Amino acid sequence: MTFDAAIVEEALSLTVIGVSTAFALLLVLSFGVWVVGRFFGPKEPSTEAADASSTERRDKALAAAIAVSALREIRDNSATLPTPSTGE
Repeated sequence: MTFDAAIVEEALSLTVIGVSTAFALLLVLSFGVWVVGRFFGPKEPSTEAADASSTERRDKALAAAIAVSALREIRDNSATLPTPSTGE
């Protein structure tokens, strides 16, 4: 099977057009996402809000670490959780 020079030339030009179009659309979409994020994205938090958020994240991380430690201790020692008393 032989390829005619015109077919090869047409295939190369269509390939270049396709790759160029894909790359251009990628750039346009990336710029669009940047613009939307810049103008409609979250604003810079105040230092008080950032401190409160940081404290809240630290508290959540500490609670998660305690929960994981407790569950690992239960699993490692084959212990069971105490059953709640019915009050009778």
